[in-house]
Amino acid sequence: MSGVKKALVSYAVEQALLGNGGAKMIKKVSEDLNHKYSCKLENCFETPNYISQVLKQSYEKKHREIVKAIEDNLEEFTSNKDIKKFLLKIK
Repeated sequence: MSGVKKALVSYAVEQALLGNGGAKMIKKVSEDLNHKYSCKLENCFETPNYISQVLKQSYEKKHREIVKAIEDNLEEFTSNKDIKKFLLKIK
């Protein structure tokens, strides 16, 4: 089940980034995650603090909008404690 949650969160994050800055934003966030943490975008479910830090540092003004979009994308899954925990950690 955690593989499904990981894929779901990864998709939600990618869609939020795509909606807020397009493919260019996905590329920048992916590069920053790799450079700063040796982490991939697909791993953000396991390391929510990494994606949170990258968004805050690179997109300070859009950070809240991006997090809101991620929350909206995962809204129907917030009854799951792991998804809820992820959402709390990225704020």
